[in-house]
Amino acid sequence: MLLFFTFFEYIILKVLGLNYDSVRSLILFFILYGCLEIPLNLVLSSLLKALKSLKILNSSKGILALVLNIASTFILINLIDAFMESISISQLGVLIFSLITGSIGWLAIQDEKEPPNRGSEEYNELEEKMKKF
Repeated sequence: MLLFFTFFEYIILKVLGLNYDSVRSLILFFILYGCLEIPLNLVLSSLLKALKSLKILNSSKGILALVLNIASTFILINLIDAFMESISISQLGVLIFSLITGSIGWLAIQDEKEPPNRGSEEYNELEEKMKKF
């Protein structure tokens, strides 16, 4: 499944102007991107869910989640591009790629269950279970 997504991302980036010096550079690019994107998305998702539980946000799946998905991908690709001289992609290409993958990621979380609000009965039950653990 991971290879399928990587190939899909490669096709999109290639269409958007990805240039690379060697296959080795391309593989390194995708390894860096995958190793950094997954933890980054987990942290952002956890942050949004925590803010929702604390009633700071109404939903962890709203527009803020979409903006964070797009922005994190944009920043990550630009950072990797800046540090790898053997890889280059235009800013427009990075923006379009970020919009596509950020939107897909946002759509994928729409079916996830929202965390309970702090102080709710469900939250208190979970808290009690954690204390017993």
